[in-house]
Amino acid sequence: MIYKCKKCSCISKIEIINIDGKVSSQEIKYGYCANCGHGQLEELTLKTFEYYMSLPYKIVIYPASEGGYVAELPELPGCLTQGDSWQDTFEMIQDAKAAWIDIALQNNKDIPEPSKS
Repeated sequence: MIYKCKKCSCISKIEIINIDGKVSSQEIKYGYCANCGHGQLEELTLKTFEYYMSLPYKIVIYPASEGGYVAELPELPGCLTQGDSWQDTFEMIQDAKAAWIDIALQNNKDIPEPSKS
């Protein structure tokens, strides 16, 4: 099982074994973070790269002041690109989105999901 510390946000793989030798997630309340010693851990449901890529993030494309177009994903801070044509820019933002998500997953960073509005 994978758990995230509510205090330091580190992610740990923890198996808790009962006296009878069975692994039990019910005993997690007795687990502690190996990094900070904090006792409040929450179980994570791991979401994959494919999961995040399939989400309908809002794409904003607008003309660049020096020519061409700029595209950004407002819900993924710093995820933007620039291209010569609208079509190139749209394709490039897909690559930028993939790189943003990949780096966030590699670094155990929180990835915001699109707003429902």
